[in-house]
Amino acid sequence: MNHVKAEMLQEQRITLFRLLHSLPKRFTPDPRQFYIQRVPALPVKTTPTQHNAVDSEDVLAFGLVTKALSRNEWVSNPKALEAIQKESEGLRANQTWDDETACDADELMRQSKVLSKEIKVAELLILCGIKHAELDASKQKYKGRIVYRGDKVMTQNGDIVLFTEVSTSPTTIIALNMCLWWGALDGHATSTADAVQAFLQSYLPEDEPTFVILPRQLWLNSWKSRFRGKVAVKLRKSLYGHPCAGRLWQEYLETRIAKLGATPVRGFPSNFIFNMDGHRMILNVYVDDLTLSGASHLHRKFWDQFSNLIKIEDPQVLSHENTVLILGRLHELEAPRTVKMSMVGYAEQFVDLYLDIAGLDIKSLRRVATPHVSDNGLADELYEAAGSMKAHAAKVLMKGLWLARLARPDISYSVGRLASRITVWTRAEDIHLHRLVSYVHWTKEYSMVCQAGGLETTELHVYADADLASCVHSARSTSGMMIILESGASRWPIAWNSRRQSSVARSTTEAEIISMASAVYSEGQPLLDFLEQLTGRKVMMKLKEDNAATLTILKNGFSVKLRHASRTHRIDVASLAETIKEQDMIAEYCSTDRQAADVSSLSCLFRPLATRNEGGVELDVNIQYMTFLRRYRTLHLAQAKPRGAFAVAAAKWFYH
Repeated sequence: MNHVKAEMLQEQRITLFRLLHSLPKRFTPDPRQFYIQRVPALPVKTTPTQHNAVDSEDVLAFGLVTKALSRNEWVSNPKALEAIQKESEGLRANQTWDDETACDADELMRQSKVLSKEIKVAELLILCGIKHAELDASKQKYKGRIVYRGDKVMTQNGDIVLFTEVSTSPTTIIALNMCLWWGALDGHATSTADAVQAFLQSYLPEDEPTFVILPRQLWLNSWKSRFRGKVAVKLRKSLYGHPCAGRLWQEYLETRIAKLGATPVRGFPSNFIFNMDGHRMILNVYVDDLTLSGASHLHRKFWDQFSNLIKIEDPQVLSHENTVLILGRLHELEAPRTVKMSMVGYAEQFVDLYLDIAGLDIKSLRRVATPHVSDNGLADELYEAAGSMKAHAAKVLMKGLWLARLARPDISYSVGRLASRITVWTRAEDIHLHRLVSYVHWTKEYSMVCQAGGLETTELHVYADADLASCVHSARSTSGMMIILESGASRWPIAWNSRRQSSVARSTTEAEIISMASAVYSEGQPLLDFLEQLTGRKVMMKLKEDNAATLTILKNGFSVKLRHASRTHRIDVASLAETIKEQDMIAEYCSTDRQAADVSSLSCLFRPLATRNEGGVELDVNIQYMTFLRRYRTLHLAQAKPRGAFAVAAAKWFYH
């Protein structure tokens, strides 16, 4: 990675040289450049996260590590064997397989072949690991797992079985955010529960006999004198690893949920609405993670009825005293109708993974103000040489994608840009990735603060923006989207993304229209239907746009300047205009400093992400100005004389 460091130093020297020539201009800035209102989509806190639950281990639990043991390691470890024995006893108690059907595996295959009886046979695999492996031995826990070898399922004739219908329809992060908003309203609450051994609760089809070959560690004592070869037993339930386990569990769960009178949410699988005592409750299902939101006094009643049909652990209610972890994101009820969402531990894992793979020290991660490096500042040679992280970039970016999707819209653009370069990774991408990791390292404490307003005044605001020809490789634009539930000053982010457009736009107006159409019809309209089904009333959707020319075209439905546009883009214009004309949506102008979609499409280059209280006055620290201060630090900023009270306050904040 030495060449990466050298390239970073070269970039810094170039930036420093350019900065020297612009100092007079920099010290007499337009005041409007800095007095920008906070972006509504991502209110953040830069102070260390303080949770109300148990201070240390419970809060950081999702950041702990499980160490996998090899077969030679767990075979010779008494604690590992004990954990495996405990797991097997639990599976037997659950009647996962039928020990009464034990037979010689070779004889089973032979008889089935003679009788022309279709069966499926696979082996079971024993896994063992140490949970919390990075802690001292007293806090470690051995965990055994017995899984189905879905990669090698054979028929009685020795042919490999191919499973065709194995897909499932889990919930989306967007639906989860909607569910959490419903639980934050006055008189409502959110609670979570986990299904106990979810896959093991569903049964395999009786018309498809499935047998498993048990490892000797799982044999009963009576079998050791009875069998000399492999032992096969009939599998009754969908063990982990079975290709159809997810689908069977979903069908099993939905069948029982229907018994409680659930109404599926249109367009959002694995989400269900219940009418209980005149109140609407919503259940969000992500495999075995169950999230319930609705009237606070009905939660206990619902879970009591639900537990009669599905085995679940004790529900946890999100409250001031209790934080809740959902899909790796920590949720804390900070105030009435206000929920703080953070992934500090996961961000640390993302940084540690990169440092471990790249072989770098944490000191190499310099404080930076933005997650993205301008391509214009990099030498052309960097785009021609293969990058050193090419073989491992996907592994690192997978963590970054999850972090961006759940809690960090500010890195959506950078992660998406790098993900599009996986197959053609160059040394320039090495620099971009290092910059992204550096930014996450220094902003890992950022948390997303969501505020729910009054139910009757809540509106669905769709922010859409585009960065014209932002991709230096294809000249394609990048679409940014942010969808927020707004009521007065309260804002609850529901959905966000940053995505490169599939075709080249020839003007800013054209790029903006493509972005708006994608935001409205891919996410906005389905969310509007979801919201109206949940609230039982008509909800207004407003499209927020900071380009006046684009709004004029939408109101007219056509522009001669767009005659060159493809048929698809002309359809975008016509469909948006029709939606506005039918009063299903209102298109409104919003100033650029209030364009929340910039958070994802423009990489936050001109967005304030932090506030600092100086002399009783809360200041929004503009990222562009912070970047300037960081780079000018090398030139001994202390000797300079920044003009204006804000410049002085920002300098104090930066060096504090």
